[in-house]
Amino acid sequence: MDAIQQWVMDFIYITIPVLIILAYLLFRGTQFILARAAYFIALRSKNVYDDLFVDRLQPFRVAWLLPLWLIFNYSHFLFGEDSVVQMLALILLIWVSADFLISLLSGINDVYKHSPRYSGVSVAGFIGVTKVLIVIGALVSNVILLFEVEPTDLVAGIGAWLAVLLLIFRDTILSFVASVHISSQRLLKEGDMVDVPAYGASGSVAEIDLQTIQIANFDNTVTNIPTYKIVDVGFKNYRQMIESNARRMKQSISLNLNSVKFCNTTLLESLARYDLIHDFVVENIEAIKDYKAERRAEVDFPLDGPQITNLQLFIYYAEAYLKSRKDVRTKRYPFVLRTMEPGPKGLPFEIYIFLKASSWEQYEVIQTEITNHLIAALPYFELKAFQISVDN
Repeated sequence: MDAIQQWVMDFIYITIPVLIILAYLLFRGTQFILARAAYFIALRSKNVYDDLFVDRLQPFRVAWLLPLWLIFNYSHFLFGEDSVVQMLALILLIWVSADFLISLLSGINDVYKHSPRYSGVSVAGFIGVTKVLIVIGALVSNVILLFEVEPTDLVAGIGAWLAVLLLIFRDTILSFVASVHISSQRLLKEGDMVDVPAYGASGSVAEIDLQTIQIANFDNTVTNIPTYKIVDVGFKNYRQMIESNARRMKQSISLNLNSVKFCNTTLLESLARYDLIHDFVVENIEAIKDYKAERRAEVDFPLDGPQITNLQLFIYYAEAYLKSRKDVRTKRYPFVLRTMEPGPKGLPFEIYIFLKASSWEQYEVIQTEITNHLIAALPYFELKAFQISVDN
């Protein structure tokens, strides 16, 4: 070994260029063989996973590892042990290795997110913390090399700087804790529809990272919320509604109080022609006829005997109409049609049902069809919708 080092020193003007040339050739060779082969395979493979890895790992950048390893291992022949060149090569080797590991973790996260079994539960928080630990490890290694500090002394010194480190990484630590809570409790996952009133966000979760949660709003804007903040401010998640394919419709139609009345025989016979309420109306007509036949002398007032209002028939019709639709849920979920407290703006008729609609567009179409149909049906029951008239 000493003879080799002596020979190198005697012909240093030859060995230095040779080492540089070898490092360059190794770098170019790695780029040409490894990097190009990786891109070649990724472009021609039908598997999406290798594309994700190659995109993240950046093989042309990873090609620096072998030249730096060569310089680190053989520079001591030229410049002796613990030379500046050797130390610089080691420092660069550490950072290139750290960058490789960070890119590898990003690739693993991308593959996980594109996996068929991916349920939207992000592991970006755990991967982000691992990346931070890799960076801290690289920094500690550099401090040990540059200042020749013993690892035990460095650990003891870190205790004094712990408060500063906690202050620097405060948000990261809080975000990591929040990520663990979100992941373990399945509070949030990518693709969920959420409302976060504190940040004015309303849309789908596009990405969950260690530091931020990205929400793509319905108005085509993007809101970035710190991960630890979303747990504090609270949010509404529509996941259960979408997964169950049951979306609530809560709509009311204000009726003119003056149009509510008892049905006479003419109106009842007219409504009996509608298939949805035919049997019900006929039963009421027969009940009224039977009562009048039994008590002719006593039937001298409109309130005598069994009476039914046009509003009652309309509610019965609305119920029959809604139950006849295939996009309305009639079981397991509330199905309520009711009149609310009358007021200056008429008598509110409320529809409280659940629709078979997971998407917002589909929901709006069904809700509009139902509301329009029932409003259009009001005149057939001699009912009127309440509307404030404005004199021109």
